[in-house]
Amino acid sequence: MPTISKSSPKRPWQPERKAQERRITQSDGFYHTREWRAARRVAMQLNMEKYGVDVAMCEACMELGVWTVANTVDHTERRTAMNRALWLEQSNLKCMCSSCHNSKSGSEAHNKTKE
Repeated sequence: MPTISKSSPKRPWQPERKAQERRITQSDGFYHTREWRAARRVAMQLNMEKYGVDVAMCEACMELGVWTVANTVDHTERRTAMNRALWLEQSNLKCMCSSCHNSKSGSEAHNKTKE
């Protein structure tokens, strides 16, 4: 019985893609910088002070009256849409849980607005 080598694409009429090729922007290493980690830490601390708790809370869930622990800091305005100097501004950072962050990022990636 003939076998197909694993290196050949499963559908020869389609071009082979590399992993992460569908991403809108390639990672530029920004999220691995010392400055981002410090800004993220400050955003989490400000969030804890705002709600008077020991862990950061998801701001999107809090607007709905649901108490959910935040584990992500998100840019309110997309990084690609603003000046690099504003990337670390605390007024542009928002603590979010994974579910809310993924929902927001997915909508942005597909140019949809959440209503």
